[in-house]
Amino acid sequence: MTKSGKIRIIVSAVSILLFIFIIIPFILQPNSKRWKVNVIEKNWNISIPKEIDVLYYNQSGFSFFGDGNYYTVAKIESNLDLEDFKLVDDDLQLEIESWYKYSHLDISQEYMFSFTDNLYGQVQKKKDDKCILLYDLELKLLFVLQTFQ
Repeated sequence: MTKSGKIRIIVSAVSILLFIFIIIPFILQPNSKRWKVNVIEKNWNISIPKEIDVLYYNQSGFSFFGDGNYYTVAKIESNLDLEDFKLVDDDLQLEIESWYKYSHLDISQEYMFSFTDNLYGQVQKKKDDKCILLYDLELKLLFVLQTFQ
């Protein structure tokens, strides 16, 4: 076998391995609804019930390092543990409105929440990253607003 034949075999094998171990999982995982929830749980160290249906997901664009803004709406069949949540007050409402203003996301009106007496929330921060979790107790909808910088 010639030297160029060996190089061709090595390049082909490396290409196939890259495709199998990097490209395919990268393509398949983000489309999984539960994968989005798993990422939220891991990033913010929270527990979300397994009986969940992601209804809407939007992000500010593709970033190799995951920087940007993310908006997720999920229906939760069982009640969410509200131990760390509080009723949305004026301070939290200002924080939410500020997130919307600077997120530059085009969010479908169908999946926007409204400030009601049934809306509970919490804010988590890690360095420059932020997550606002909102839960509508009546509709059993979880709204997750995230910013990564």
